[in-house]
Amino acid sequence: MLIVNNNAAAVMLVLRAFAKGKEVIVSRGELVEIGGSFRIPEIMASSDCKMVEVGATNKTNIEDYKKAINDNTSILFKAHKSNFIIKGFTKEVEIEELLTLGKQHQIPILYDLGSGLLRSFNHPILKDEPTVKDTIEKGIDLVCFSCDKLLGGPQAGIIAGKKELIAQLKKEPLLRALRVCKTTLALLETACTYYFKNEILIEK
Repeated sequence: MLIVNNNAAAVMLVLRAFAKGKEVIVSRGELVEIGGSFRIPEIMASSDCKMVEVGATNKTNIEDYKKAINDNTSILFKAHKSNFIIKGFTKEVEIEELLTLGKQHQIPILYDLGSGLLRSFNHPILKDEPTVKDTIEKGIDLVCFSCDKLLGGPQAGIIAGKKELIAQLKKEPLLRALRVCKTTLALLETACTYYFKNEILIEK
């Protein structure tokens, strides 16, 4: 696991490390704004990788990803629509489908979970929210999420996933520019302690 100063930084670090000068495939329906006007296309451009859009705004199929894969494809990117929904005539590619495709072509999957729900809670608002725990257990290569939203901690971003990929990220020179201070780490530790005790910080 790695901790950086926000989720946009987490996404950028992964893209710089594994996709610089290469192609990243993403559904048009998942070109989200991460927050503070930071949008996925801008993050990819700043990471010096080529964004390859597939599908349509409302519907994307696994075949769209398959057709876009070539020798220069470095990452299959998925973004959770954590702050909006698309209703009606819609379809998105499920994680399991992407995982199968990624394994077939030996291409890692990067999942931007956004709000960052660590584990399931018995709450109606969160019942359909994907969790970090479930996502990693399914075999996703790398997951990025915020610490200051559903986790309730300080502003920061976390990258979790395959041990060998995290080890490569630790060697990325950009990491030093994105690291958090000791105060942020202390606040995050406190938030996580309460989180796993099923206590809500805002009620304290």
